[in-house]
Amino acid sequence: NAMEDRRRERQAFAQNQMMMNKQVAGDPYMQILGRPSQVNPMMAGAALGQARGYSPGQMFNPESQYAGDLYNQAYQGQLSRNVANANNAAAMKGGMMSMFGNILGG
Repeated sequence: NAMEDRRRERQAFAQNQMMMNKQVAGDPYMQILGRPSQVNPMMAGAALGQARGYSPGQMFNPESQYAGDLYNQAYQGQLSRNVANANNAAAMKGGMMSMFGNILGG
């Protein structure tokens, strides 16, 4: 009985510490995400107002300047990659021709 009482005391102490830590520091996983750890009914309106900015007509609007800039950056990256690949292929072909020319010339 004494061991069981001691175990219950430890559990109660751990639960009190956990609740105290939650009140002071909050949920660490929610802090990483930048969200409140406790549900507050007054914050529901703020959450809905924040979500309003992500409406389908606004997030991926092709006429927006931001979307155009993202598309342009992706296109420039692909273009740079294609130019670099073409330059590498030309350099390798030129090196092989030079090698064969030196072999045949020697």
